[in-house]
Amino acid sequence: MTLQQLHVFLNVVTQGSIHGAARALGVTQPAITASMRELEKALGVPLLLRSVRGVKLTSYGAVFYRRAKSITADMKRAEDELLEMQGGQPGSVVVGLSELAECSMLRKAFSEFRRAGHSTLLSFYQSSFSSALGRLFENAIDFAIVNGLRDVKFPDFVVPKRLFSMSVVVVARPSHPKIRAQRIDALIDDEWLLPCEAGDDTDRAFTYYFDAIGLQVPRVSRCLTVSTAALLLQEADMIAPVQYPTFKLKLESHGLEVIPIELEGVVMSSYLLTRRDHRLSDAAETLLAIFEEVAREVPFVERDALTT
Repeated sequence: MTLQQLHVFLNVVTQGSIHGAARALGVTQPAITASMRELEKALGVPLLLRSVRGVKLTSYGAVFYRRAKSITADMKRAEDELLEMQGGQPGSVVVGLSELAECSMLRKAFSEFRRAGHSTLLSFYQSSFSSALGRLFENAIDFAIVNGLRDVKFPDFVVPKRLFSMSVVVVARPSHPKIRAQRIDALIDDEWLLPCEAGDDTDRAFTYYFDAIGLQVPRVSRCLTVSTAALLLQEADMIAPVQYPTFKLKLESHGLEVIPIELEGVVMSSYLLTRRDHRLSDAAETLLAIFEEVAREVPFVERDALTT
């Protein structure tokens, strides 16, 4: 198995066909076919299901695809780091950030990094908890800062560090009929809005919370960003659970208010996530350390043992 074969395989999957990969790489279709056959022979398993409509991954291929992406990403980082050491093209660092991390940490962290004299190319992706785990698994990002439940369980490949914890409040527009409600059961018949992905940890925790207190799970709509949630909450009588610092930094300015009820036992945390088996470049280590320092200044949060 060679790196060239990995490169060809990834292109076949990305393009969805042998023909597409050949066109993208500027080689003949027989050359792509031969490379794939040699790779499958070396591994001893079929990676692709071929048809007139293109190719699909076998179960073996799906596993190998994730590993191949991780290997090639590591090789690219190694090349970038060596080039940067030689004074050539600057390397790159890729970071996944929650919306809260973006609005409360990114500006200062970026400025501090540049002020330290680093010319490294930086890429920042807005990431949910689940998408950050996926990108870390594929080695597509160097580290992530995302929100998760205080007692969330992490997969073995992740090294988590809790930066701070946050209470969760329920918010709505001032004209909402239940804006002065003081009991959670008064909100059961209302439509809730969750800024999360369907089926992720936050979504499941919402269902678990209502099951645990013996109440019917309310009707739920979902959106992927707090910014989208702000627009919807201003226009409709919906209610949303959000981290308190997110409310103060992103939602209060939109005229939204906190409904005075307590979600007992619901605590979110901001986590810094890295891969257990991945050594960060010097630039990535520096940026990570800067984010940790900046996190100490984030307002409206609870400081506790920062060592989860």
